[in-house]
Amino acid sequence: MNPKLNSLWWLRPSWLYFLAVGGTLLVAYLQREHDYVLYGTPKYFDFNHLLLGLGAVAVFLLGCQLGHATGKTSSGLNPTSDPVLKRCFWGLFSLSCFGYMVWLAIGIGRGFSLAMLPDLLFGEDVQVDATIREAYFGTIPGITTCSQFSLAAVPIGMWLYLRGHQHLLWPLTALLGIAFARAILLGERLAFIEILLPMCILYFQQKVVGRQYSPPVHSFLQALPILAVLGLLSFFAISESFRSWKYYEDEFDSIAEFTLWRVGGYYTAAHNNGVMASRLNVQLPLPYSTFYSLWNFPGVADSPISYSKLTGVDPDRVFEDLLHNYATPELNNGGGVFQPLLDFGTAGFLVFWTFCGFASGRLYRGFTANTIAGICFYPLVVIAILETPRLLYFSSTRTFPGIVALLAVVWIVEYRSATLSRASAQPLE
Repeated sequence: MNPKLNSLWWLRPSWLYFLAVGGTLLVAYLQREHDYVLYGTPKYFDFNHLLLGLGAVAVFLLGCQLGHATGKTSSGLNPTSDPVLKRCFWGLFSLSCFGYMVWLAIGIGRGFSLAMLPDLLFGEDVQVDATIREAYFGTIPGITTCSQFSLAAVPIGMWLYLRGHQHLLWPLTALLGIAFARAILLGERLAFIEILLPMCILYFQQKVVGRQYSPPVHSFLQALPILAVLGLLSFFAISESFRSWKYYEDEFDSIAEFTLWRVGGYYTAAHNNGVMASRLNVQLPLPYSTFYSLWNFPGVADSPISYSKLTGVDPDRVFEDLLHNYATPELNNGGGVFQPLLDFGTAGFLVFWTFCGFASGRLYRGFTANTIAGICFYPLVVIAILETPRLLYFSSTRTFPGIVALLAVVWIVEYRSATLSRASAQPLE
């Protein structure tokens, strides 16, 4: 009899954080000074910050274990919750489509047209997507907020689709297509990942885990992310061989080395920026990065309780000045690992990542048990972990609408379930 696939190791938060964060920290430390100079920045990443970063990995893993092993697990979703989940999905889908349609209409009103696509897709100007984003599709308070409700719609819709609601395939496909267009037009690859990755995570957990497979298929499924990374690197190497390789071929021994440098730069440069702020002893009066979405919530940023009004400091301007004076503004991600260090100090830094590990472990357990909180939030936890080398995903403004919406959905479903349970427990007269 073929063995049963009880779990996929690469869906566990502990393994994801260990590899995505621990691995990129090690690469950032081992990368040569010359490699950073090619990025346009000195190397700030030192051994002390490697140890500090690995400390964050260690306490995150500890928190994961505690979150997974302690407390009670809520009961999983049952079919009686499907009607309310469907209403929530259609509401969020409608809000998201409304946001995208208004956003597109405003962009067209500003002069955007499909005639710009050839330059975007085949032109030599690699900054054309940034030009389109800034000139035609800049952030519009309220409108871009609506578009981000797709972040909440997808896990709910995918869960329902996998439970047999086949008619939800078309709105899910529409959201995926819109996100792909956004990634191409505006250079927002994360917008596409935010839609595709939760779909894949839910599919593998619901339709792949728990079934019997032959040993070769079993091994293939466990090795799938490794093969995917190798495929991505190969695709990147082929595409870059026609573009930027000719400008760097004298700096590297092979295109493979160049590819690792180019792809790794998205993460190692972000780690380096975070360490730079720490080594230059940047001190802010109040925590900022970990509460970024709250400080930049529409209406707050320009109010008397804005960060700059309360403290007399503009953190975004401080970071921009650091990049211009000590690094490069072209690689402007601040890194997610060391931002809590700037906000809370060393002790608070370790407590922060312990709590994140605990929450991740608890949500993963709920995800495998099909609880509403696990289904809604764990796919976003996976994105957050993978994005941690670049930024703090859950504190970014793009995630705030989706998080608030999902919290509301969880509350509605839990409240309804509790009400039904109390009603069924009452004796019949």
